[in-house]
Amino acid sequence: MDSACRETSEALVALSVLVYERTGTGLITAAVYALTFLPPLFGSVLLGPLADRLSRRALTAPPRFNHHLTSLS
Repeated sequence: MDSACRETSEALVALSVLVYERTGTGLITAAVYALTFLPPLFGSVLLGPLADRLSRRALTAPPRFNHHLTSLS
């Protein structure tokens, strides 16, 4: 498992523990955990067709530009 995936998993567990500590109920904890899956789901449904229409160069230009900016500092 790569570090980005591990960090995401750790963040989800930490969020679930935090919600459970604050609310004391498993139902709200499960609901919050389930809500964390919505952004990737909607992102893939809404942005997938856009990614199919645009060229790879157009899609990768902003991250490459950001990489160059951060490497300057």
